[in-house]
Amino acid sequence: MIYSLIETAKANSLDAYKYIEFLLNTMPHLEKDQSPESISEVMPWSDIAIENCIDKKK
Repeated sequence: MIYSLIETAKANSLDAYKYIEFLLNTMPHLEKDQSPESISEVMPWSDIAIENCIDKKK
């Protein structure tokens, strides 16, 4: 699962370390029901993830 998260972050031009850190900090604060809308906020192609995790080397 971790490998998949890292590769998906890379495929979306995100810094993998920052993305994992973003997930670990954000997921506990999502709605309890984990609706598709709340889950979509942490997907690597979401605006929030891109803002927080963009790989500035690329």
